[in-house]
Amino acid sequence: MDFFKHANDQGGYHGIKFDALWEEGQGLVPKEMTAHRRFKDRGAVVELAFSSSPMEALAPQQQKDELPLLGVNAYTDLMVTKPPIYTFLCLTSWSATAAGFMKWAKDNQKETRPPRIGMIFYDHASGWATLEAGKHADAIGIEFVGKEVVPFMGAIDTSVEWLRLTGKKPDWVYVCAYASSLVTLIKDATRLEVQKKGVKLVASPLTILENFIAIVGADADGWYVIHNMMIAAEEAKSPAIKEALGAMKKYRGWTPQSPEFSSLYLSGWAMSLVAAEGVRLAVEKVGYENLTGRAVRDALASMKGFDSGLFPPTTMSDDWPYWAPYLRMLEIRQGKHAVTTDWFDSYLPLVPIRPK
Repeated sequence: MDFFKHANDQGGYHGIKFDALWEEGQGLVPKEMTAHRRFKDRGAVVELAFSSSPMEALAPQQQKDELPLLGVNAYTDLMVTKPPIYTFLCLTSWSATAAGFMKWAKDNQKETRPPRIGMIFYDHASGWATLEAGKHADAIGIEFVGKEVVPFMGAIDTSVEWLRLTGKKPDWVYVCAYASSLVTLIKDATRLEVQKKGVKLVASPLTILENFIAIVGADADGWYVIHNMMIAAEEAKSPAIKEALGAMKKYRGWTPQSPEFSSLYLSGWAMSLVAAEGVRLAVEKVGYENLTGRAVRDALASMKGFDSGLFPPTTMSDDWPYWAPYLRMLEIRQGKHAVTTDWFDSYLPLVPIRPK
């Protein structure tokens, strides 16, 4: 929302002004389906969203209504429709993202044996899709030791899950959970001294960011988190980050030190920037008077080398509908993120984009 306010205050994005509509969907399928219908009825030409399960339910409707969707998310099989694709997400798939980490762990294993990796995830579409990576353990070159599942919301004790999984002596545990369930997992891992047993812990993208560290405190130290964007601490490297943080201060009164702040703000800004660029390309091709959701979709699917300044340049197509598919490993040290790797690809053989 702040990106579109900022663009309008600057005279528009390349002269194009926006009417940014908003609905509270709460990540719930019925509410987000209602929001989609309202957006369509009000003439929206692109939709932005965040939660996997509603995206699964809405993928056929996005195509039917010719209303493209951009998301800070990763694909599951149920989001895949026959071409033309109308859902454009930043990551390739939940399974590919986990497999990308697994391949990285294998490539960086100091011992000659394959790394032993287990998973804990919450009972959600993103979690079950993540599990698919484990089926490709042999091809990736790792030993998959097993999985545990915790509640989507309301996980108050995950001791049994941690003890069962760590009893299989993994080198790494990959955790796909968010919000309150992840808080419990992190607190319990500390209480059970999981890291002191030699187990390294890594969380899926967009999880243990600044405001989350403010909640769990020192319990986050030593954890790794996969991330596909630059972070606020890299402001000096990117004028785009500086611009986004300036708008955040103007519209919300936040700084990167505010307890409410998370670098997920930059992910939302980045998604809005890609959407605006899609609109610009569509206007350039068909003219403002002929602007439709289909025209924006076609523009997104033909975007080439767009540099947002927040992640590596974006090139998309119907076969490659990903606007930020590169990953990095961040380690949390004394409550701060340290970038520990260069960008690496999601594990491409597991990408599920294909006609059904």
